[in-house]
Amino acid sequence: MICRVAALMRFQTLIAAIATTSPAPRDESALWARLASALSILNADAGSASRIERPLLLETHRRLDAGEITEKGYRNQRRCLESRVAEVARLYGDHDVIRPA
Repeated sequence: MICRVAALMRFQTLIAAIATTSPAPRDESALWARLASALSILNADAGSASRIERPLLLETHRRLDAGEITEKGYRNQRRCLESRVAEVARLYGDHDVIRPA
């Protein structure tokens, strides 16, 4: 049986946005709990192709020098995946990924 899981790597801008809108000081475990709750709500009405099951928050921004961003400012997905092999492997392992609550 093949198990297909939607995975998502998100860069630090999401963390900053959530951390600055929260009245409490930044607490990583609280942030993860908040994101897990939000994923449950998002996934409740999503079809199987739209569900996000294993997001991973990255601590660094995309790098222009690594080719992860084009000169026009667009994300180069292939380059991001190639230069972040360890992070992609974490998505499919049993490590520190956020799971919907």
